[in-house]
Amino acid sequence: MHFFIVAILCAARTIAFAADVSKGKELFRACSGCHNADTDARKAGPSLRTLFGKVTLRNGARTNEANVRALILDGLNRMPSYRYQFRDEEFDDLLAYLKTLNARLPLDDKAPPGKDLFVAYCGRCHGADSTNAKPAGSLQGLFKKEKLSDGRPVADRTVSVLIEEGHAEMSGTKNWLDAEAMKTLLAYLKSL
Repeated sequence: MHFFIVAILCAARTIAFAADVSKGKELFRACSGCHNADTDARKAGPSLRTLFGKVTLRNGARTNEANVRALILDGLNRMPSYRYQFRDEEFDDLLAYLKTLNARLPLDDKAPPGKDLFVAYCGRCHGADSTNAKPAGSLQGLFKKEKLSDGRPVADRTVSVLIEEGHAEMSGTKNWLDAEAMKTLLAYLKSL
């Protein structure tokens, strides 16, 4: 009896480690027309650069391997189902590659402190000045206002909660920005 349990566990371990990241990267080419992997810039679909660093997926499900696989299999919104596009082992390879996409963007030492964080986490939707048309508007002068659009006072804590928890279509950044990075980002926002 113990022999069979050990054999099953060994087989499961072999299967679990059989996923090939390099093959997954090749398979991702089918996704790269709609999804970025190198930057946070949105294409037709959201960037997947930090997919497994997020708490929830766009459909509200917790970010884990099973839910990501289900989303790819079933599709979401305008994303088609890929249920019949890849074999099971190819899904394993693709997921292995997607799990590698959780690194923070490298910091630009020449940029003003916080600008790189702004570009990475806010710049897709918000401009840094009034000449930069973005879907959610410019954040220039944010800290010169008394209140946010929802009536809350503009203060470090209020703005940092919005950034950490997310709002409207924006996903939160609490898993990406530590306290020091948040201070740096808030200082940059205050300089706008």
